[in-house]
Amino acid sequence: MKKYRVLLLTFLLFVAGLLLVKFSPTAIKSEHVSFNSQTGQTLKGTLFFPKNDFNAGVVLVHGVIVNKEYMTIMAKTLAENNIAALTFDLGGYGESHYRPETKYKAINEVLAAASYLRQRLSNNNNTKIGLLGHSMGGTAVVLAATIDTSIDATACLGMSAEVSPFTPCNLLFSNGLYDQLHSPKEMRDILYHSTGTMGSKENTDYTNNKCTHRLFLSPTANHQTEMSDNYILKEAVDWFRKTLNIPQGKYTQNAKSQSTGHILSGLGLFIVLCILFSGFQNKRILTIIFICFQIFAYTLSRTHLITYLNTSTICIFLTLLMIFKNHWSQQNRKKCINCLVFIFGLMIILDLINILNASKEYLANPKLLLSVPTYLAQTWINYIPNLFIVLRSHFFLQYTSDLVPSWKIIAILLIELSFPGIFFNSIALSTNWILVRCQLKTKEQPSIRRSSIYPILTLVGLLILLGFTLWQRALSGFLNAAIFLKLGELVLFRILPTAILLFIFIQQLNKSSQK
Repeated sequence: MKKYRVLLLTFLLFVAGLLLVKFSPTAIKSEHVSFNSQTGQTLKGTLFFPKNDFNAGVVLVHGVIVNKEYMTIMAKTLAENNIAALTFDLGGYGESHYRPETKYKAINEVLAAASYLRQRLSNNNNTKIGLLGHSMGGTAVVLAATIDTSIDATACLGMSAEVSPFTPCNLLFSNGLYDQLHSPKEMRDILYHSTGTMGSKENTDYTNNKCTHRLFLSPTANHQTEMSDNYILKEAVDWFRKTLNIPQGKYTQNAKSQSTGHILSGLGLFIVLCILFSGFQNKRILTIIFICFQIFAYTLSRTHLITYLNTSTICIFLTLLMIFKNHWSQQNRKKCINCLVFIFGLMIILDLINILNASKEYLANPKLLLSVPTYLAQTWINYIPNLFIVLRSHFFLQYTSDLVPSWKIIAILLIELSFPGIFFNSIALSTNWILVRCQLKTKEQPSIRRSSIYPILTLVGLLILLGFTLWQRALSGFLNAAIFLKLGELVLFRILPTAILLFIFIQQLNKSSQK
């Protein structure tokens, strides 16, 4: 009976997501486009058109390990507010041609995208063009706008790109208060360098020779949620309305509601399928069925009956479902729950560390504490779509134009076919092994000790995977000393304290339970 209750609740979650999508309509149009870079290579993107007449457009540039879909909510929000928006895949990402990752080629591709958008809007009088980039894309748009002075406005999100005073001309910096890579102090220092004004403060316009620089810090965003944060979305719309001379109107934001609906329906569908497959006992046959479904979806995509983007989503969805189902059983239920609790604990402590790092901001402005619940809710809602975006870039070298699978997804499918449940089993046993080492007594303690080889194998596998990933990134020209320094700071001040705090928390939980 309990199984059917869960099935009913998750089905209602699926329906609620679909209703949210249906009743959050956006009167915008979209068109898949392609254009050439300055070296003649093909770049592919999506152009979003506003519902009313428009004479301005913005090019959106994604960061590392993501793609143009990461910019969709921002693009749709701009289009809802009468600003045409062009998202595109940089070379080496998504639909665009493969190339090694270099800063200078990215800048040239941004300039090519701006030129293409200007041509598409040439029928409108007084055409205005803006650039918006997130993370490494933020650096690209700042440098591109410095080269092409005809760019009317620039927005750099989630990045502390170095700039000269009032160059480029109209520039918005915007970060989340909880950004893991760039602190509020760092962003205020960047604002000082870009304006030359002592004591530079955010939310203030600094103007010189008709050029304006501004810094906005959202009280509810971290690095992963900046492109869908309510405050940053509105700030970006207001910024481009002002700098591109667009008439002010009522601000609308239906794209965010649609995205939330897709997340809820996808989560409900995933849980429903897990329950429906829970009675299937032959794991190897079930794995073969999942792989056949992926091959079938791939075949349909080659005939253009479904899009390559949807195909890659289906493949990732089925792979996650296969991994989870191959391990799930009544006997392993306790281990699965322990594993999920451990993962959620890590995420919660990471959020708490982000909040602790913002303590100075709270002392300066206590009202910021009121936004903490919104920050936590927004972060957790975005974990699932961000997971798919990151997995898509890892599982498919080019996930749309040719749908070229990487060696990672092929290895997962082959290993899971040979040893069903090995991935989740290794993670679950590793988690339980850690809990035992923290002296948290469980009924599975004897079997965990006998299976202590699993944590070692899991650690070795993760190190090998990390080594391959770093090697690939080094060959692409992406890694440099500055990036390694940022990663080192992230490990030292975020990840390491998280592990220590989680270890202490579990030990204290164990001591209190023994009293």
